[in-house]
Amino acid sequence: YETREQLRAPVMRAKAESAWQSYNYYHIMLKPGATALRINFDETAMCIAQHGKKGNKILRARGIRMRFGSKAKRLYLNHAAFICDDDEIQRFLPQVIIGNLHVFKVSALAALRAAPPERMTLLRAASSWTNGGTCKILLKLLSDALAPLLGDRQQIVLVDAYKRHLTDDMWNACARYGIWQILAPASMAWTKA
Repeated sequence: YETREQLRAPVMRAKAESAWQSYNYYHIMLKPGATALRINFDETAMCIAQHGKKGNKILRARGIRMRFGSKAKRLYLNHAAFICDDDEIQRFLPQVIIGNLHVFKVSALAALRAAPPERMTLLRAASSWTNGGTCKILLKLLSDALAPLLGDRQQIVLVDAYKRHLTDDMWNACARYGIWQILAPASMAWTKA
């Protein structure tokens, strides 16, 4: 991948202008009296065992003893988040933790789902990574959460150019739930630390 610094200025400018053109087009298309509800959708992977040493790491919390061996270093959860610029709406937006079949075991899933934080959903899937199917589920959760709150607002969801956000499933789900989608071009959705 090229970093932002390696891309030529005209390329960066063209990418930014394309996103702004979509955004401006959607604003023109708003019904009279309607306002845009801007929502960012993104995911981040979280390794189950975040330690670099060989052997087991034992954590003791709430009387639970867990061992993390080298296999756990390859197990991930995925946090899918919706973030909005409207504080009144933000507190209703879903936050989803996706775990694969090895992370969210059937035997433990009921206990895990019994006491999640408010608006937190645990999703067990074949893979922890988002795909067309999980994106459809995530957009349904967003639509259900916003349905009683939308009023005269139009959902505009900003997503990065990850290939799973470009599938027919994703576009069709957006259309089904009345969500307008804007793609943030590659190398435009992050900042240098």
